[in-house]
Amino acid sequence: MKLRLKILGGFVILASILLIAAAWSIIEVQSFGTSLQQMLENNYKSIYAAKSMKEALEREDSALLLLLMGNDEHSTRILFAADSLFTTNYEVAKSNITISCEDKLVNSIERKYSLYKQAWSQPLNKSITSNRLDWYFQNSHEYFLDVMKSIDEVSSLNDSQLYTTAMQISQRSHRALMPGVIALIATIVFTILFNYFISLYVVTPIVEITKRIKNFNKNRTPFDYHVQTKDEISKLTDTLNILCTNIVAEESDQ
Repeated sequence: MKLRLKILGGFVILASILLIAAAWSIIEVQSFGTSLQQMLENNYKSIYAAKSMKEALEREDSALLLLLMGNDEHSTRILFAADSLFTTNYEVAKSNITISCEDKLVNSIERKYSLYKQAWSQPLNKSITSNRLDWYFQNSHEYFLDVMKSIDEVSSLNDSQLYTTAMQISQRSHRALMPGVIALIATIVFTILFNYFISLYVVTPIVEITKRIKNFNKNRTPFDYHVQTKDEISKLTDTLNILCTNIVAEESDQ
């Protein structure tokens, strides 16, 4: 093999190692980047929906107290607006179930909220006429707390999943760095080996050729140096051997 091909081959191998490592890292990052981003978006959407449902419930609770105190028109408007807000965000949570057991929690919210809504509908229908505050604490408030508890469970579940996802990002980011680390180690090892072979098959022969040519010119020491690499260095030593032999022969003839 020609010397230029040997050197070129070394650089091609080095470039290939770096290219493979870069491609590996890109594929690894892309593979988990998209999926983890989707997971984060889903968890955030559920957490935001739970937060909005809690805000709607708190408005309903305040409006119900106003209603029980006799402020019918204003409290009714707040109740129905809060109910609409709660229903909208519940549908978001229901359509965004991505975690195991989350569907059961979301269904429990619907069931408990239905009971709560039936409770606060009674004052609207004028069915509660006396002991309104006692009725509130014994009935409506209990349903309110039950719904809040289920919403908190959904929110906590998604919070835990967010933490798990963050840990996965950390772990998989380390995995994405591994190809670069491996490539760096491989590049260092290959560079050392490449330098060794260049020194063995190129630098050392050139130094030896230079030494023997000097000895030949000075003392007519026979240039009997051969390199078995079958490349340009080998051809050079063969040519110099022939040249030195011819010079000695011409000097003998004279």
